[in-house]
Amino acid sequence: MNAHDKEIERTVAQAIQKVGVKKTPPDFSATVMQAIALQQEKVNDALTYTPLISKKVWWIIAAIISVVLLSSVFTASEVTTSNFIRDLSLSYKALSFSVPKIAFEVSNTLLIGVSFVAVFLCIEMPLLRKFYDRT
Repeated sequence: MNAHDKEIERTVAQAIQKVGVKKTPPDFSATVMQAIALQQEKVNDALTYTPLISKKVWWIIAAIISVVLLSSVFTASEVTTSNFIRDLSLSYKALSFSVPKIAFEVSNTLLIGVSFVAVFLCIEMPLLRKFYDRT
């Protein structure tokens, strides 16, 4: 060590002797742990996950989509834009055109298969969610 370092050490030692060593209060650890617990609760409250769209709204959206899809598959009516515009009381000649009818048949096997997959997903997804929430 050089002389400058020895001088610093001697000055620090003298300062510690003048001030003295302070004793911590007997409940210091408990106080610190309580402060940490309160801070952790604040962090947990701030990070609580709340979805933007509730489950009820998701079920309503799913029901609306299901009704629209099922009605489009099982109804055989032809929709034309000109009828739609006439119902809205619009008289634009440029918008009056007819949409060709798309005719397709869905086999019973496909409907049964899609139904089984939908039921399977409705059962499996909550089970997987519970499994991953536990781990």
